Amino acid sequence: MKKTIPVILMLCLCTLSAMAQKQSLGFELGYAQPVLRENPATEKKHYPNVTKLNGLKLGLVYDATLIKGFGFRLGVNYLYGGNHTKWQSESSFSTAQKVKYGNQMHSIEVPVDWQYKFEIAKETYLVLYTGPSFQYNFSFDKTTYRKNEITGQSTENKENHFKADKDQDDTPDYRPWNLTWGLGAGFQYQNYYIRGGYDFGIINHYNDRFYNDSANPDNEYRMRGRFDQWSIKIGIYFLNF
Repeated sequence: MKKTIPVILMLCLCTLSAMAQKQSLGFELGYAQPVLRENPATEKKHYPNVTKLNGLKLGLVYDATLIKGFGFRLGVNYLYGGNHTKWQSESSFSTAQKVKYGNQMHSIEVPVDWQYKFEIAKETYLVLYTGPSFQYNFSFDKTTYRKNEITGQSTENKENHFKADKDQDDTPDYRPWNLTWGLGAGFQYQNYYIRGGYDFGIINHYNDRFYNDSANPDNEYRMRGRFDQWSIKIGIYFLNF
């Protein structure tokens, strides 16, 4: 079933492409902010923890107008997101021991947008769009940095969030696949455009069915979380046909 849906979707897009009045190929580059919303490791609350990763996305797009401004858009993007927290005291008993955290994520995404272009001036359009985005996160590393300001000793510990519980640690593992639904708007002048929007995560990204606390085995419960994303992109259509 999972393999059938993408095949049906591609057949539908190929059929629509044959009906298109205007088609374009383009390249885009922009800023992206993946937003990880999840419940904390010790409390049963509804998405109180928010982690924002700052990064970029770039890729190729196919744009097709079917009739009177209505059409669709298919893209293939590379997405990078990362962040670092500030140094802080690891314990209230000692200010010499410092800790900070860093995250790095690498993904491939395939957005499929339905769009409508309103011509507001000659060769100038206001664009509204919505649609799903299929994402594959092939790397998500969390690094813990520690240093002692007295001795000068420092350590780094890297954990991969996609080990599917093989590491047997307390760090929750994520599914590599993600599905979002986006809403956005943009402007296009001739072959140049700018677009921005927000993608809402649809599926639970946790691979762990329950949170496993090695220090307290009784503290186990269903994990919940999702990946959202802000983005703004500029691009150019380099081929029209």
